[in-house]
Amino acid sequence: MNHRLHAVLLLALCGVLYLPGMATSPLYTRGEAREALAVREVVHTGRWVVPMRPDGRLTRKPPLLYWTGMVAWRALPGMPEAAVRLPSVLAATLGVLAVACLGRTAFGLAAGGAALVLATSFEWMRSATSGRVDMLLSAAMTLVLLGWVARLSGRGRGWTSALVVVGTALAVLAKGPIGAAFPAAALVATALTTRDRTLLTLLVPLAGGAAAAALWYAIAYLEHGRAFLDIVLAENLGRFVDTTKAGTGHAHGPLFPVGMALVGLLPWTPLLPLAAAPVQVRPAVRTLLVAWIAVIVAVVTLSASKRSVYLLPAYPAVALLLAAGVAAEPGARLARLLRVTTAAYAPVVALVGAIVLAFALGFDAATLLSGVLAPTDQASLAAMQRVARQQWLAMVLVAAALVALAVLLARRRREGDWAGMLPPVAAVMAVAALTFQIVLRPAIAQARGFAGFMPVVARLVPPGEPLYAYFPVEPSVRFYAPRAVADWRTRPADRDVYFLAWEREVAALPAAARPALEQLAASEARYGRRGALVLLRVPRGVLPPRRAAAQKG
Repeated sequence: MNHRLHAVLLLALCGVLYLPGMATSPLYTRGEAREALAVREVVHTGRWVVPMRPDGRLTRKPPLLYWTGMVAWRALPGMPEAAVRLPSVLAATLGVLAVACLGRTAFGLAAGGAALVLATSFEWMRSATSGRVDMLLSAAMTLVLLGWVARLSGRGRGWTSALVVVGTALAVLAKGPIGAAFPAAALVATALTTRDRTLLTLLVPLAGGAAAAALWYAIAYLEHGRAFLDIVLAENLGRFVDTTKAGTGHAHGPLFPVGMALVGLLPWTPLLPLAAAPVQVRPAVRTLLVAWIAVIVAVVTLSASKRSVYLLPAYPAVALLLAAGVAAEPGARLARLLRVTTAAYAPVVALVGAIVLAFALGFDAATLLSGVLAPTDQASLAAMQRVARQQWLAMVLVAAALVALAVLLARRRREGDWAGMLPPVAAVMAVAALTFQIVLRPAIAQARGFAGFMPVVARLVPPGEPLYAYFPVEPSVRFYAPRAVADWRTRPADRDVYFLAWEREVAALPAAARPALEQLAASEARYGRRGALVLLRVPRGVLPPRRAAAQKG
């Protein structure tokens, strides 16, 4: 296939997979809303060199997401959700194109399936449609990997070094020094394994990219001093040592990355044994890919703070090895193993199709699982059920498509056609992703977010009247609030005020104060054990105490 046509098809695929729902799904997760607040602050204040949060504090991440988000926000006025997510969409697409180029460079056109594997991996797709920094980091690191693999494959020195410089600078500006440390460790491990010290010369352009990014760190330190240094240390050292002291959270055990990798690589996990197949490639290239994966997995495993997206930079290398194994036609022993690992493909896909059909016909799983699910998960499941019943015809078609793909997968597995399994496996993920993005995600956002409630607040609170809440305020509430939310401790004592609180906070107030509070509205969405968000008018002289401990949860 012509290289340009291949690139156009991949661009179209990424557009189909990542763009739907980008603008129609409100922000409802804490992480996305927190980053959106910072992007909006940069746009409104014009202070873009060292981005700040609305509360005057420094952002915990370097500036790349906020810079690209600022550009997208100005290009898409009136579409804040799309603006916040667009940098991740573009970065994910860039990563897919880079992997396609890696496949051609290192393994030949037969390994072009690596781009398909990466584009449709669960964690890659989820990060591609989320306004967070992780996809920017992963795409930038993939450029570094492309530069090194191309150089090891005998390609020109100039453009490969430029890729490494640019990729490293972007990676460090996306998430910090790990953007250079991960690739450097992988290359050093490759040099030690192959006993080829000349490989260490490839660190020169990486150092150049890191030095370029360090200019921003110097500017930020000169402007904010110890406050900036504390954030850098917490995010890049404390996160790996003590999550409680660093305030980063996400503490998990050492086996957590294994489970997250198996889930994150779906639907390709059953085909992972193909990554071990012998392939015709320069030994240093394969060693670098394996070291790339091993370094990232090892660091995440040893780190105190663990999230599934921390493994994301390893996905391009995994996709390359898996697709190369498919092209190599695995031997008899590996084929026997694949028959075992892929046995669940057809039954699971058919089961998912049956579940979709059951939802379309009105099956109430939320009530059935009410004693098992957390309140937030139960609300999400109930929302998916409602929209599935409303869109029953579309969901029936989705179920039929999944069942048909299950039949095709069973046939390909029976024939041992592992290369032929790639298109239907990718199609399963595409059908699932589009259904989620177009139909289910907006419903979940409506059930768990507060974008729909804030217009009600805007109508009920007179213009010019401030809104108060206990601090810190949930980022999604703060983002969609019709005006800035003020700290309750700053409210005037001699006048009625408008107060946003969770049901759980209201219930924790003294019984003597509650009858005097006038409830004006409550959100349909519920936030876990905190319950609905309530708009109250608090008469003067009735002063709820400081934030109740019962609020957490």
